[in-house]
Amino acid sequence: MFRLNLFRSTPHNNALQDALRLAASRQRQGYLLELLQTHGAREFAYALNDLSGRTIENALSTLPAVERSQVLKHLSRRAKARLNDVEGLRCQPTHAVLTLPSFVM
Repeated sequence: MFRLNLFRSTPHNNALQDALRLAASRQRQGYLLELLQTHGAREFAYALNDLSGRTIENALSTLPAVERSQVLKHLSRRAKARLNDVEGLRCQPTHAVLTLPSFVM
C-alpha cells in the first residue's frame, strides 16, 4: 500500500531538525532521547535525512544501540550514504612513511 506523506517538510519538522542539529552538535544525549521518544523513530529519521553526515553521526552516536537501530531503519539511502562517507573518512588509514635507520659501513 502506497502512503503519501504530504507533511514531511512542515514547519514542525523544520523545528525538529533545528533541535536535532543543536542537540547533536552539543552531544546532549538526554535531549536527543527525549526528542526520539516524543516524535518516534520515523519522524526523528525524517528530520535527520536532510542534515549533514557529521550531524547524523553525532546524533546517532549518543543514542543507545536499540534506539540507534530503530532510527537507522528509517533513514533515507542518501542520508545513510552521507553517514557512511563520514565514517569512512574517519576510518581511513594514514599513509605514513616508515623510515629505517641507515647503517653506514
